[in-house]
Amino acid sequence: DPDWLGGIVLWDRVVRYRHHLDPTPLPEWGIDVLTWRPLYVVVAPAAIAIELFVGLGLWSSRTRLGALWLAVVFHLSIAISASGRCSMSWRKPSVVARSGAT
Repeated sequence: DPDWLGGIVLWDRVVRYRHHLDPTPLPEWGIDVLTWRPLYVVVAPAAIAIELFVGLGLWSSRTRLGALWLAVVFHLSIAISASGRCSMSWRKPSVVARSGAT
């Protein structure tokens, strides 16, 4: 998908949730770097390469340990960076269940 490979999808997600970055201790220049569009021209192909390495690296016993560690670190970083968004979606069903709405 050209939008993934070109970084548009990742950049859009960061820009869309920029308001979550404003109250953090990140300096303004750090937030500007994270929302700078050209950064994602490099980040997106790197993310795709990591996913490909993990998928292929798990097949070989020589690269399995490295691929496993990289997968854990990579996916934990995704979970941490999306924690504000995910925790909101995880709370929503419990609020609906408590209210009795279906």
